[in-house]
Amino acid sequence: MSQSLFRWAATVNAVFSASTGIAMAFTPVGVSQWLGHPYPLAIRLVGIGLLGFAVFLFALSMQHRRSLVLPLLVCIADLGWVVGTVVLALAWPDALSATGWVAAATVGLIVALFAVVQYAGLVMWFRSPGASAQGERHICLHIFVASETDALWVVVSDVANIHKYTTNLSDSRIVPGSCTGNTLVRECRAQNGQNWREILSIDHRQRRIDALFDTSRDGFPFPAREMTGGWELEESRSGTSVRIWWDLTPTRPRVFALALPVLSAMLAVQVNRLVYSMGKQTSPIGTNDFLGRIYRLMGNLC
Repeated sequence: MSQSLFRWAATVNAVFSASTGIAMAFTPVGVSQWLGHPYPLAIRLVGIGLLGFAVFLFALSMQHRRSLVLPLLVCIADLGWVVGTVVLALAWPDALSATGWVAAATVGLIVALFAVVQYAGLVMWFRSPGASAQGERHICLHIFVASETDALWVVVSDVANIHKYTTNLSDSRIVPGSCTGNTLVRECRAQNGQNWREILSIDHRQRRIDALFDTSRDGFPFPAREMTGGWELEESRSGTSVRIWWDLTPTRPRVFALALPVLSAMLAVQVNRLVYSMGKQTSPIGTNDFLGRIYRLMGNLC
């Protein structure tokens, strides 16, 4: 269900955009007369644009991997259509006839509905399996790096020095006396002075790190009552597949759920930079691989 709502909305949006685009692109004179718009060429160009948008939506709805950035851009594009219709009505009220404006308003409402339903589908992507609408949220990012897995693991498992690979942290260290076997406590400090502690369990054989965040500590900067996370590296045919995740119970569930798709897209940019900076330490191809750059741009979810 988490993927089906967005896919269903995107598919219906594609069908609507394609049918509207065909009418505008291939019968611009008739549509222009019906709308009361004096420029058929503008109608044709808009129709061609809608056909391209429909093809993009069809491709996106059939995509196996959940890209985060592209669905957000679709929602933004739909909202842009609605805003553009309003601006046109205010700036050029004579652009369409009364019938034309009724049609434009109807289309705008339909497109706004698409944007809302699609975004609701994105919100559902982050709901943990079995959790209620107000319950635990799951964020999982998948990143491909063209680096040898064992070499990258050496960098990733050096948990005390994570600050060397990101501009978001000013410092990171292992709390003295906290090491017990493969378990330790790491303290991180952000550039804005905020700091937090994580209990890390490192499994070198599985190339996996599990983190338990100390949310009870004063000044914990993240909006969560409970929070865990982790890293896992797996060999792939031409590099390393990196999976990074967080499971959290938000302090303000409704607000957090609505903002999570946008926040996750911003987080994906930061995490991709971190992982690729680590990859750069292990191999000169760590940041030059074309497929890795595509994943980096898309912000793929697990």
